[in-house]
Amino acid sequence: MRELLNQLNEEDYCTPMEKVFNSTIGKHTRHIIEFYQLFLKAYDGLHLCYDERSRNINLESSINDALFALNEIIQQLDSNLEDKELQLRTCILGEKHNLKTSVSRELLYLLEHTTHHLASIRIGVSNLNPDFNSLQELGVAYSTPNLQNS
Repeated sequence: MRELLNQLNEEDYCTPMEKVFNSTIGKHTRHIIEFYQLFLKAYDGLHLCYDERSRNINLESSINDALFALNEIIQQLDSNLEDKELQLRTCILGEKHNLKTSVSRELLYLLEHTTHHLASIRIGVSNLNPDFNSLQELGVAYSTPNLQNS
């Protein structure tokens, strides 16, 4: 993701992508970043609620801000987080739920969530610049190669 962002300019980062419901690369990037930020706050003792995103406009409009946030997240994830129980709060169809989860389960969820949004970003990037063929694995689920070997 950092490699991709380093290849984009601010205009492409903020341009609505018709093929991806007019969202932007920046909005998808912000969304990904905020999920990790919420997870890391929960790791430090707070409850985890992905619905409580701040929707920081700077992350979706500034590649530099996004890269700074990504670097902070990567540094924290590289600190060998201990697997432990977390409390997940969510609201489904207006009904609030409190669920037990774990660090390892949420990391798996974040990986899958990120892959999903990277696939949307990849569609958008290829429509902004059809010649863009870097990062062919962007948005491809980690399990996809395993399907070919089944």
